[in-house]
Amino acid sequence: MKKYRIVFGFLCISAFLVAGIAGASTLEEGEKLLAEGFRTFQKEPLVKARAIFEEKLKEKENDFKVLYLLARSLNGLAYVEELNGNKEAALNLVEEAVKYGEDSVNYEGNFSDSHRVLATLYGRLIALKGGSSGAIYAPMNEQQFQEALGLDPKNAKAYLELGIARAFTPPQWGGDIDEGIQAMEKAISIDPDFDMAYYYLGRSLLMKKDKAGAKEILQKGLKVNPHNAFIKKALEE
Repeated sequence: MKKYRIVFGFLCISAFLVAGIAGASTLEEGEKLLAEGFRTFQKEPLVKARAIFEEKLKEKENDFKVLYLLARSLNGLAYVEELNGNKEAALNLVEEAVKYGEDSVNYEGNFSDSHRVLATLYGRLIALKGGSSGAIYAPMNEQQFQEALGLDPKNAKAYLELGIARAFTPPQWGGDIDEGIQAMEKAISIDPDFDMAYYYLGRSLLMKKDKAGAKEILQKGLKVNPHNAFIKKALEE
């Protein structure tokens, strides 16, 4: 019984500390943790960022930016689960993120990144669900990309996500790998330090059987971010 009390006490203290961190932290601190999480694909900073954004959302339920950031933190956690082979957990996180992404767009339709993230999430649903999900989400994915780029033609992340959608969506649902590669290259031309653009471009080149080109691109991406676990894994395969 004493052992269980110790474990329970530890869990309570941990939960209290996370809640305390969330309550005392600013939105900017949450964004820094979010950036760290996407740079390293480590779970801890993403969990902390999510806690901060959830706490901030309690203060103002219709804050489009907090909704957008919360959607991003959940998507980041989904990437971590996917990297660890937990596809079902990743799908659950993406489905939860979609709700926040849709709310963000509904509350503020003129913020390019809200549309971009929502488009990303629809694309992630296609990838994680497979089957006929493309018929449902591909048109929604396309609409959000056009909204994002219409609001900000230099949105590198939007170009990357558009490229992913084009390259990895079957042709019958509007996919085109060459158009996808062009969009990814556009993302890199706008932001040469965008490591995930190199990762997805490398994967796209592998789909076209260009192993040498893919390796070169992936190595460039690893120079940009030596911590990128997705690029490391792709180079090992």
